[in-house]
Amino acid sequence: MQNFVLNNGVVLKTIPPITFPNNMSKTRTICFQTDLPYDVLFEMFSEYSNVCRIECKFDSGNVADVLTDCVKLKVLSRKDDGSYTAEFSTDATEKLILELQEEVKRLKSQVENLIAEKESDTSEETERPDVQEPGTGDEETLDPEAKPEEPEIPDEETETEETDDEEDFEP
Repeated sequence: MQNFVLNNGVVLKTIPPITFPNNMSKTRTICFQTDLPYDVLFEMFSEYSNVCRIECKFDSGNVADVLTDCVKLKVLSRKDDGSYTAEFSTDATEKLILELQEEVKRLKSQVENLIAEKESDTSEETERPDVQEPGTGDEETLDPEAKPEEPEIPDEETETEETDDEEDFEP
């Protein structure tokens, strides 16, 4: 009997047919039994880091095969007898994209850590210069009762008179 050992260490008991690839649709299907609930399996198989390396081991512990082509869960189905079938994408382009995304996340985390270290080092070494907050300076020079001037708005009567004058003029 063989077992599937996921990259995160979870062991699944294999059932025939153990695994079969489909090169036309770029998929690999594995069949197994487990006591884990469907939701847990779905979440676990959805993480690339858990399925990027799946070992097929004998009960003795010897490794029969290592699957490194699984990229992304496409279908997870449960049969009436409690066994599961999982179909994974084996598309090399999709795998490369996922690996690059993981690398970007790792590098972004490193950059954020370096920035945080740099900021903590510089804040300890230099003192913050005195900066005057807006509105806290020369307040005694301002007249607190001064109001802004309002613009003059022409009356409607004045406007109509002007326009009436223009209409009366004929060349």
